[in-house]
Amino acid sequence: MNTALRQQKLDSIKNDRLREGQNATPLPLVGYMRVSKADGSQVLDLQADALFAAGIPERNLYSDTASGKRDDRPGLDNCLKALRSGDTLVVWKLDRLGRNLRNRCVGPT
Repeated sequence: MNTALRQQKLDSIKNDRLREGQNATPLPLVGYMRVSKADGSQVLDLQADALFAAGIPERNLYSDTASGKRDDRPGLDNCLKALRSGDTLVVWKLDRLGRNLRNRCVGPT
């Protein structure tokens, strides 16, 4: 799949699990990916390929194009909202969650 098509497909990923609510099919793997620059010099391809290979369904992938030090990352917010007890959050590298410990400590608030 070419880069532009993959990016378009990833950009169109919606949070199906939140919309479906209690009727959603249990899918225990949820993936998050992030690149820092929106100018096209960084792409999500490598991360997406790794998460697909880990068995994460496309509808359970969330992404952001934002610096790791920013607190306002809607993709991460939606990802964390979609997590249920027993689910596993998968990231390509731990630094994709954030630059510091405060950004990396995710869980119920």
